[in-house]
Amino acid sequence: MGIDVQGYVGDPEGQPSANCKVFMFLRSDGSLLGSAVTDETGSYTMTHTGQVDDLVFIVCLDNDEVPDFEGLVYDRITLVDTPEIVVISCDGAVSWLDIYIPNQTVPTGIEITFTLNGGDFTDAFIRFDSTSSTFYNVDNNDITSTISAVLGFSIWDQTDNPVSSEYDGVIELFLISELIEYRVSNLTVVDSELEFNIYPPVDWMQNPTISKNNDGSFNACLYYDTTVEGEEGNTISCDGATSSLTIFPDLPYVATDESDILWQVEIDGILYDESIGPAMAAVEGYNYMEGYLEPNQDTLGITGEAAIGLVITSISTTDKRVRLIPDKAFSVESITLSGTPTVSIDESTGIISFCLAAVSA
Repeated sequence: MGIDVQGYVGDPEGQPSANCKVFMFLRSDGSLLGSAVTDETGSYTMTHTGQVDDLVFIVCLDNDEVPDFEGLVYDRITLVDTPEIVVISCDGAVSWLDIYIPNQTVPTGIEITFTLNGGDFTDAFIRFDSTSSTFYNVDNNDITSTISAVLGFSIWDQTDNPVSSEYDGVIELFLISELIEYRVSNLTVVDSELEFNIYPPVDWMQNPTISKNNDGSFNACLYYDTTVEGEEGNTISCDGATSSLTIFPDLPYVATDESDILWQVEIDGILYDESIGPAMAAVEGYNYMEGYLEPNQDTLGITGEAAIGLVITSISTTDKRVRLIPDKAFSVESITLSGTPTVSIDESTGIISFCLAAVSA
């Protein structure tokens, strides 16, 4: 099968346990399917040779230097087939994405398909059909009003704006909205005879979040933040950070229009797929933030509990940069944020950003 599985090992106090040995065995005959060793964060990645529906057991041994526990056995685990999840990181994201068409003048009639934020604008497309020889304006009739309010598009060729002798055409997508981020997935130029590449000829022009899928489509994160200095970036400062944040009386789950809010969690630039909120009660999912953070703390590196408010705490030996992202705006005056001094909230989007300091190993 050759599939990677990931896991985490903690000591009896819940702290990461490094250099632990993890083994997977086939239950029917005890044959070894894979093994791994945890890193300094207690995490491991194991490539195994098991097959879907195999019944296996996993053995975990503590490290040799500082024994913490007796060997652990997790039995009767059934291997299942899970689809590959493409995670789009926003670490270092910039507000533009350039598509280069090498060694030819940009043609008219190009279509580009993509998805924003995992489905907010599923199957959106843009089409360029201007007759200008050097600059191609977007025909906004081919873009939904929502998308045109979020993204700007332009096409230019070497006659008007030279890039290099090897790259004649450039299509640029750029954010219009500020203080917000959009994950562009499955971006494809719909023209089977057209060569294109999203990697620019010089490093400083590149969006560092770009990744390529097996089918040739691309993913990237677009982010724009106008800071006091007027610089662009999405790094949350950890200066003076503490290890916890309290949101009082709770994380908001009702928007200003009285509709339900669903939240997503981003940690260190990685947005996790789960939607969180009471609206998930009717379907399989997480109803409240603490109900999501606590059982997933080994993966996330943070945990949460409902105490006097929602308390979010780091359990990681590294700083954790966190964003709590709502799908709708709410009244920011309805909550009080205390704890780590790094916390901020964007009044227009409701995104709560903060850094939690590392805890001692």
